[in-house]
Amino acid sequence: MQYFNKFFSTLGAILFFNLFSCSKLIDVSAPKTQIVTSDVFADNSLLNSAVLNIYSTLYNEANFTPYNQLYVDEISTSSTANTFQDYLKCVLKSDNNSVYSLWKSLYSSIYQSNVLLQGLPGSITDSTLAAIKGECEFLRAYSYFYLTNLFGDVPLLLTGDVSSNATASRSAKSKVIGQMITDLLDAQKLLPDFNNAVEKTRANKWAATALLARIYLYQGDWENAQAESDAIINSGYYSLSPLNDVFLKNSNEAILQIWLLNGYTSDGTNFIPPTSASVPTFVITNSLLQSFEASDQRRYNWIDSNIVNGNYFYYVHKYKNRTTTSGDNAEYLSLFRLGEQYLIRAEAKAQQGTDVTGAINDLNMIRSRAALPSLGYSLNQQEILNAVYQERRVELFTENGHRFFDLKRTGQIDSVMSSQRSTWTSNAQFYPIPKNEIITDPNLSQNAGYN
Repeated sequence: MQYFNKFFSTLGAILFFNLFSCSKLIDVSAPKTQIVTSDVFADNSLLNSAVLNIYSTLYNEANFTPYNQLYVDEISTSSTANTFQDYLKCVLKSDNNSVYSLWKSLYSSIYQSNVLLQGLPGSITDSTLAAIKGECEFLRAYSYFYLTNLFGDVPLLLTGDVSSNATASRSAKSKVIGQMITDLLDAQKLLPDFNNAVEKTRANKWAATALLARIYLYQGDWENAQAESDAIINSGYYSLSPLNDVFLKNSNEAILQIWLLNGYTSDGTNFIPPTSASVPTFVITNSLLQSFEASDQRRYNWIDSNIVNGNYFYYVHKYKNRTTTSGDNAEYLSLFRLGEQYLIRAEAKAQQGTDVTGAINDLNMIRSRAALPSLGYSLNQQEILNAVYQERRVELFTENGHRFFDLKRTGQIDSVMSSQRSTWTSNAQFYPIPKNEIITDPNLSQNAGYN
């Protein structure tokens, strides 16, 4: 597997590794199978900066905007650019640069996490070092969550050993998920309730819990999914925010956000047209637009439109800013928020069938915020599950790949996408393994349907 140069410096000091590829280190004085990081591990401030660099690496493609949304039935595009059209038509090729960039970013964050985890002492009593270990475990699990959901079976790399990583084969998705759960359970024990007194931009115990809840849900482990979402909802640390406040920095609802220097996100710059007379580059599909109930305030608060030549063009407006902002109007990219946890718990309760009233109550929490009427308690199990899927669609649209992953995990991907794309094939539910990785790693196989 190939890695590109990754630097991070504090006050001009290069912290730790500089790779050109998995098989050759730029620092020829270092052993060929390990990275020299003694300076980093001797200084907590440098360690902290090294962890921050992992977040920066992840953000390079962390929100996958707008690719995952184009790939399913959430947005379309007025652009004729091949990159966007390939996603829109679900005809990705193994040499697609954005797929390669995504793979590199996720594996680079894993590699950085592995190097730090290897360098930390086996027995940790210092709270700062414990939190750093927990963050690295969280970030590794987060990266593998997206790799497994986008690519299926992927190499499970748990060390900074360059030689073994260079020839790694794919591991069964179930094995990778097992490692993710192990990492997160340990991270829960190591991370504090809050990693930062003001901002919500560093993983804490509840971020690890939120990802665990999501993973358990995807695995159909309803009891554990409910337990993890229960813990967050009942913690008292988070509450649902008004619709227009959900994506503000440090909102009451935010569990983990990505800090943005200018106070605005790439979602804003990608989705909001530059002027009111401009056709948006990315427009809401009719399928998504028509999925909202008539009085749903998410339709009016999280979607906007331009009228161009008498035609309405609807675009995503969850994030309101496309230019520099600060103070109370600043927005940070939301990775985990309380709204998702209510929907996880509702689905887990409904699937178990032991607390259908509780499931409906959780759904009504989300519906009430959107000014929708409450669901009645006469719904049967399947009707509740259908209501959960509906609420997930209109609550989580264009966030973090939820729609794509939901369609796959609920077995709806082929029926939905074949009705939306004449070019859809079942193999398209996974992205191609990047061609460059196949070339450099003789043990790495390609996904079905790709060259």
